Amino acid sequence: MSDIYLGEVISGSLSNWIIQAWQWDQFPEFGSIVKLASGDLQLFGVVSDIKTGSDDGARQPFAYQKTEIELRRDQPQIFEFLRTNFTCLPIGYCLQHAWHYNLPPRPPRTHAFVAVATTQDLASLCRQPGLLQALFSHAHRVESFEELLLAVLRQLRSHGLLTQELLMQLMEYLALLWASDYRRLKLFMDRIEGFGI
Repeated sequence: MSDIYLGEVISGSLSNWIIQAWQWDQFPEFGSIVKLASGDLQLFGVVSDIKTGSDDGARQPFAYQKTEIELRRDQPQIFEFLRTNFTCLPIGYCLQHAWHYNLPPRPPRTHAFVAVATTQDLASLCRQPGLLQALFSHAHRVESFEELLLAVLRQLRSHGLLTQELLMQLMEYLALLWASDYRRLKLFMDRIEGFGI
């Protein structure tokens, strides 16, 4: 399956990247894993935030009390100013066919094209235990980390890659992270039970 590109990097650091979607209404879901090529590196990141709005300070969205269909018919120009940016947290990179589950040695290049990771990419990412370690390295940086974990699990499940072994590893990491908060751990585990694994 070939890559389907949907945006490009407009700002990047070692710890996060901001990507602008080419179409304001076509972007990856929260928790999706995306990839991009940056020189000799293939970088992978998880979508941790998504924002849509106007890029023109003088032209902000306004509540017109019309459906999107009515707006497109009556005022199509308002959609020209809408932009969607999404933030990604790095979870690893591939260099010369070797996987590394840590921050890349350099940020992605500005204007690098971004694609949603394929099932084959995700299978390669999940083959090593480093994926969960990389995700948990962002636990204190993401306000809704539990929601991000659930979203990543949903993405893996939709690709047939959510295994009992991966869930057991996840529980071990959560037990270490939340050792003093049994209630939080129990509530999160109850939510995962709905995944049917």
